Amino acid sequence: MTMQNTRPGGRAGGAPRRALSLVLAAGTVTTGLIALAPASAAADTATTTAAAAGTVRATAAGSTVGAVESWTRVSKKHPNSAYWKSADALRAGNEGGAQGLSRSFLQLGTANLKGADVTAAILRVRNTAAATCTAKPVELWSVDPVSATTTWKNQPAKGAKLATVTAAKGRPGCAAGDLEFDVTALLKDAAATNRTAVTVGLFAADENDTSAWKRFDPKSAVLETTVAPAVPVTPAPVVSGLRTDPATACTGGLIGNTSQVKLFATVDSPATGWPSAEFQVFRADTGALVRAVSVQADSNRIATLAVPDTDLPTGDYTWNVRGVAEGAPASAWSPSCAFSVDRTRPGTPPVISSAEFPSADNGQPEHTGTARTPGTFTFTGGAGDTDLAEIVYWTDADQTRRSVAPGGSAVITPLSAGPQSVHAYSVDKAGNLSDTAHYLFVANRAPKPDAAGDLNGDGHGDLWTLDAAGRLLFRAGKGDGTFAAPTDAGVTLDAGSQIVASGDWGQDGYNDLVVLAPGDGGRKLWVYPNTGLGAVDTLNRFDLSVLDEANAHWADADQVTSAGDLDGDGAPELLVRQGAQLWLYYGSASGYVDWVAPVAVGGSGGSGWEGLTVVAPGDTDGDGLADLWVRDDATGELFAVRGSAGADGTLDTAGWGSGPRTAIGSGLTRAAYPTLGTSGDLTGDARADLTATTAHGAAVYFRATDTGIESTPVTLN
Repeated sequence: MTMQNTRPGGRAGGAPRRALSLVLAAGTVTTGLIALAPASAAADTATTTAAAAGTVRATAAGSTVGAVESWTRVSKKHPNSAYWKSADALRAGNEGGAQGLSRSFLQLGTANLKGADVTAAILRVRNTAAATCTAKPVELWSVDPVSATTTWKNQPAKGAKLATVTAAKGRPGCAAGDLEFDVTALLKDAAATNRTAVTVGLFAADENDTSAWKRFDPKSAVLETTVAPAVPVTPAPVVSGLRTDPATACTGGLIGNTSQVKLFATVDSPATGWPSAEFQVFRADTGALVRAVSVQADSNRIATLAVPDTDLPTGDYTWNVRGVAEGAPASAWSPSCAFSVDRTRPGTPPVISSAEFPSADNGQPEHTGTARTPGTFTFTGGAGDTDLAEIVYWTDADQTRRSVAPGGSAVITPLSAGPQSVHAYSVDKAGNLSDTAHYLFVANRAPKPDAAGDLNGDGHGDLWTLDAAGRLLFRAGKGDGTFAAPTDAGVTLDAGSQIVASGDWGQDGYNDLVVLAPGDGGRKLWVYPNTGLGAVDTLNRFDLSVLDEANAHWADADQVTSAGDLDGDGAPELLVRQGAQLWLYYGSASGYVDWVAPVAVGGSGGSGWEGLTVVAPGDTDGDGLADLWVRDDATGELFAVRGSAGADGTLDTAGWGSGPRTAIGSGLTRAAYPTLGTSGDLTGDARADLTATTAHGAAVYFRATDTGIESTPVTLN
């Protein structure tokens, strides 16, 4: 049994038994004595005991003060059995034999004792049987609530021992009779804490002594409670929670040029009806009364006074409040709170400057910074503005409001090339805002586009991967086969989506993300622009379009992979595997990927690609022609297919399908590695490495060698 120290009693569990109503005549000097009996037996089982003058409590006719609502017992011999409201006797102690050790519990209703001054409380219960006529102790404890699920294995925890009675009744020579337990402390606590019920337990003092057991009649249980008379005095309301909107400390604070100031106070009162709050507002310098208004509190006991700006010109103010309720004295006036009003806003916008990115208000400067390089921007207050608290700034690309102290600086990294702006306004100590300043500058484009696989412009191969929830992660490569810790790349993709870093679709020099994703009517190809630092722009994503819907072979495609820029026009190409066919799409500045008709790779019809995964690592043998890696999904073997030239000396994609395949790796089954790809050279040895995702969702890569791909994967952090 779990033991813990608690205060006496606990809240009752289970469905309550309807208590017998006891009608008390005017002038009754004790509380009602509620017995477990049907209403028709009230006269036989209810008991009223006279008390001395001074313990009279005014009790309305028909009210009840306490009730024994429920009972149960537990048996160690039958640890899973419940005896909720059983007609059987209650048992306490070790009877040996078939019964063994038992404990019993009574739930006492105390809802009508709320706020009462309990002076005495006795629980009487009839002892109907005992082991011998030798007096043995039985203990009454407060316990946690019981319910219909209470069993030996699910007993309530003990709280405090309330009483011990040493007796033996219910045998020849010691007739059955009541035992009385003093529960005054328990019911005092219940009344003081407004509990609706408490629970007590009967335990043998020595549960190993088979001569100490007792049985009790649950229907005989009677609770007698005596309370002191209540004094019907309604106290004054209690006022708390003084605050303002705009918010200031009660000790004082600045409020700016707002249309009104709201004053709040919470008013608690036991009186009937909703209480009110009387507000007073004064000029601090003269003591002149500005406003004196009584406001009724709402259902949450909060009273609100809105003081218009016409009553609060620039200056210092104090205010206080008191509570008023019908039938109760008014409370004392609260201590005064203070606030100050400043209605003069900063006269001029802040001034913004940057050495790395000079102002372009008069045209593009001769020297300016490059996109993705940080610049320091300094923010100073306008002329004559001496009481500024902060300057708030944001950019065209990042609307997040950030702040610096007046005269402070912030490092801003423009991610895109071309003209763009930083915006800022000053905030004075009262919260007043200046006009907004706009600082136009120009960022130059990087000298050349990012290399394939470089997602942040640092010259190293990077990775985009998906976590188990489909969240895109960016892993910045260090060029030596290691990576920085993954960072959030800004989008969560639908289950079943495939991703590939696929060249510069936005013509900004950055490698963008292409996603083959489920969609209405079939799969779609989405392009998510790269911000330049490895995150993606979800607001400006676009889907790849075709002039002829028959050319949208990705609607039921199995795989998409980047093919690099095969024709040298600066636009990326894509390979899409659709069942047994592999389609090559040429990117185009027109926005349509069938501006040049897609090519079925491998000759007429382009068949023979079923059961294969295709990876395009670029030119791996230095002949100027793009090569392919092809994985047999079932066997896990990886093959290299050299690019071959056509009659004009350019790549002939038919050779990818008909050319010889050279084994360069094994153990890469689709079951073990559902996705394969490449981000070029990850280790700094000028060889394209193979990336993969395991069946458990882990991101790994395989290092390339002179002869193929290493068999042991490197797990990414």
